[in-house]
Amino acid sequence: DGPNKTVAEYDHKGVHYYGYRELLSPTEFVDHMDLDHGKCITRYFFTKQA
Repeated sequence: DGPNKTVAEYDHKGVHYYGYRELLSPTEFVDHMDLDHGKCITRYFFTKQA
């Protein structure tokens, strides 16, 4: 776990959320959201303008 990981933890409408953002590369990162009912992993790609 390095400085590229951002952890988030919060409650929303009585549901507890916990997750972290993981940088895979300078242009790609993944959000790992661990909900009470299961895990949800979302992958994002940064788009860079030249």
